[in-house]
Amino acid sequence: GGDGDGSPRQQRAGGANCKRALTSMRRELNRKPPEAALLALDSTSATLAKPYLGAVPVFLLARKHLGSESAGLACALVYLLYPPTQWLVVDDFHPVAFATPLLLGAIWFLDENRLLPFALCAGAACLTKEQVGLSVAMLGVWHAVSHGRRYAGAAIAAAGALVAITAAARRPEPRPAAAGASTWWSAGFARLA
Repeated sequence: GGDGDGSPRQQRAGGANCKRALTSMRRELNRKPPEAALLALDSTSATLAKPYLGAVPVFLLARKHLGSESAGLACALVYLLYPPTQWLVVDDFHPVAFATPLLLGAIWFLDENRLLPFALCAGAACLTKEQVGLSVAMLGVWHAVSHGRRYAGAAIAAAGALVAITAAARRPEPRPAAAGASTWWSAGFARLA
């Protein structure tokens, strides 16, 4: 057998490689089950939530505002092919990866003046990272200006800003490094002194 022809020798080698990979994976899952579960959850979210669920509001928004179903499909396809959202799950679990489809759903519901589903999507998105509340606040400003719903928009903006400020205030301060050790922030501030 030549290269890659599927000879019995190559099949045995491939089987051994597969067995080694599965054994290694099982060992890793046994050693760190919480991290493995989070990576599996994040991989599932990357496969399902980000591309597919995020593409639905992109399609609906584009179809509504561009007036064409084919334009909506094109925008959804561009969203699905956007590489940075796909690369979020290569190494670690990133809760912020859930923010994009949730915010897209929030935008769609707000554009349709459906405030309860908007609040659910926006609230869930705010749980993913501290500064997402600022995006929700800006959605409130957009809603007040574009839809003429000043009170609802102001309430959304205030709630989003409050969430962001509260999350930032509750964020733990970085601990100083041990004597003589340098950290990224101490090195940056040392240049200013």
